[in-house]
Amino acid sequence: MKKTMRWHFAVLLALWCGLAGWAGAETYNSYVLIDGRIISARPTGVYKDAFLQLKLENGVYTNYSWGLFSANSLMELAKDKKAAPLAAAFLQDPPPMNPPKADKKDNNPPETWQPKPAERMERPARGSLTGSPIMVGLLVLMYLANLYAGYAVSMFRQQPLLLVCGLTAVMPVIVPVVFLALPTREPPEEEEEVVETPVEGTPEATAPASSAPGAPGSTPPPIPASAASALPATVLYQRGQTTFNRRFFETKFAGFMKMVPGEAEKDLLIVVESARGAHTCSRVAKIQPNELVLHVVKGTASEDVSIPYGEITLVKVKHKDSPD
Repeated sequence: MKKTMRWHFAVLLALWCGLAGWAGAETYNSYVLIDGRIISARPTGVYKDAFLQLKLENGVYTNYSWGLFSANSLMELAKDKKAAPLAAAFLQDPPPMNPPKADKKDNNPPETWQPKPAERMERPARGSLTGSPIMVGLLVLMYLANLYAGYAVSMFRQQPLLLVCGLTAVMPVIVPVVFLALPTREPPEEEEEVVETPVEGTPEATAPASSAPGAPGSTPPPIPASAASALPATVLYQRGQTTFNRRFFETKFAGFMKMVPGEAEKDLLIVVESARGAHTCSRVAKIQPNELVLHVVKGTASEDVSIPYGEITLVKVKHKDSPD
């Protein structure tokens, strides 16, 4: 019984001594960090892309980033096959890659493998807008379009063509916008001569009958002085002295377009002489862009007569009791 107990005690003592020897056999390496610190530890075999696990001498397990170790420490860690690919990524001069194996059938071994340099795009010699012929063509088209815009604005706003286009050539874009914001330039109105019919008893009545426009070769009948002084003078507008167009009739005969004439037009008549004959009316029905429409009353009937502006030779405004 005593021999058995001694044998068990000897086995336990041998196991304890073996464990103590194994624990004392653990080796710790010194690693230098980039901040100058030195740690004594050993790798545990856990290697990740971002860190590796170390066991310190005090038995504490901790993780250290690969970027914290110096180059010499990384080269020491790279001796482990598992840690070599991860440590080499943080070295400035990674270990050379293994050259490709030679083909067994080829007696001539291949040359040492060299990495192929990356191809980079060449930058243009000139980096301005005029460095490309396409951009030059676009700039020329934009400049011509700017001149055409100045021409269109000058026609639309009735501005001097040379003035607008000249300024547009010097200051593109700005000048067309400025002239477009201005109101349309109205042409100067032509001065219209008003010819009054002379009345008996005045110095003009002694003039020859041929000098009165609208009545060549005829002498107006005499009118009593009292009646002539009460009637308004007859107004004549003759071709050659007056331009007959839409603007003329809208300006001079706006009061005759009312259905009910006003006090100034209620006793007046309009006489229009043209190549189609003479027409007398008291109201203008319409003023079209190219023709004048008169509302002519004949007895109990009435009709609208259209007269082109180009055929009108004389327009007379007189009192309904006037003999002219």
